Amino acid sequence: MRYAISFLLGFCLSGLWFGCHTLLRPKLEPFAHGALEPFSPLLSAALPTVLVCIAAKTHPFHFSALADGRLWLITFVTVLLTCLVKRVSCPQQPVPASGLAARCLEAACMEFPQRAMMQTFLCWYLARRGADPVWGIVLCGGVWCLSIAVQAAIFLEHGLRALLGDLLASFVFSLGIGLIYFRSECLLLPMLAHALGCI
Repeated sequence: MRYAISFLLGFCLSGLWFGCHTLLRPKLEPFAHGALEPFSPLLSAALPTVLVCIAAKTHPFHFSALADGRLWLITFVTVLLTCLVKRVSCPQQPVPASGLAARCLEAACMEFPQRAMMQTFLCWYLARRGADPVWGIVLCGGVWCLSIAVQAAIFLEHGLRALLGDLLASFVFSLGIGLIYFRSECLLLPMLAHALGCI
């Protein structure tokens, strides 16, 4: 029951973030010719992330973990597996090089709501309820997959095959990078991994 409740709370948190993100992103377009748009995931997640980190008494900037070579290895393996899943499950047309830097930056900023906000919240909530916080990694992946499915249903953005491919790739990525963040509490590695996945 604790896991079901935490999943529902996480999904509500993702909905809150998505609402803020949807409202904020258009307002950033006029500034600096749209240069602030890639930062919209970070900006829309800033307040809830700060509140979650204060409650959990932690922060996502433990840079000492960057010295651990095993974490770097797992990061790159996760990115490779995610790209392989995308390629096999849903072959796509080559991504145009134009706007690549903005896409990579926005992908990196997505780690603020996904890891610093959501995973931290779920792990903290589970620990507070006497459950194993490592399950927050799995729940985090499930929450974002459900969010992707709901958004696709609302906006009719994907065909079924493309949606299933996105969901599988997202879950694989979330498990691997979630483990990295759980062990390191350093958001830089997930940000780099998410950016690499766009190349």
